[in-house]
Amino acid sequence: MLEFLICRGKYALVLTVSAYSAKKLINCGMKNIVIVPNGIELKKFEGRMKKEDRVVYLGRLVRYKHVDTLIRAAKLVQERMKGRDVKLVIIGEGEERRKLEKLAEKLRCNCEFLGFVSEKRKIRELKRAKIFCSLSSIEGFGISLLEAFASGNAAVVRDLPCYREFAPKNCAIFLSNKEADDPKIVAEKIIKLLTDKHLAKKYAESARKLAKHYDWDKIASYIEKIYERAARSAGEQR
Repeated sequence: MLEFLICRGKYALVLTVSAYSAKKLINCGMKNIVIVPNGIELKKFEGRMKKEDRVVYLGRLVRYKHVDTLIRAAKLVQERMKGRDVKLVIIGEGEERRKLEKLAEKLRCNCEFLGFVSEKRKIRELKRAKIFCSLSSIEGFGISLLEAFASGNAAVVRDLPCYREFAPKNCAIFLSNKEADDPKIVAEKIIKLLTDKHLAKKYAESARKLAKHYDWDKIASYIEKIYERAARSAGEQR
């Protein structure tokens, strides 16, 4: 309801992070929309760590993120790769946490719930992991995926419109809705990346290069130019 009321306001300029989000705002009646993508502080992601057999998830623990499917997939990975200590690391909080913890306990999944962590710890966990996985069905932009790219993670994600705006096919494994809802298929993709070093490296290196285009310094410069144009336009109208 609050979002609907805000969209009814009159604004000289509206900034949003993706064409997907812009379309939703237009459907709510908003005008004068400019797309400005999110960014990351690349300096924080400099340096590399030794990669471990870890699959990391970063985000809220709510139903539409489908973390339960990821836990089931991780358990299948662990069963099929018994010779390797594959661990699922879940970063974030939300109303589903206790339910997800019980599921992990029931399945005896090697899974660690870290809850909210500091920025430094978050980046360290991303850099330690070989794979980032998100099966979320709703995202406005996907800043966590961009952070994973900057950390050198090979990624397995649901194929969402907002991801496609900034991430080409060679940066991640994209799953259809049917595939992303199937723990067996998700597990197969994770195992593929864990066992095929060449493929995982290919995705990770492409992702790192892409992330460099989203440094906050570049994004801030773009925003500044937008504000300057808006200010000039407002002055001319007066």
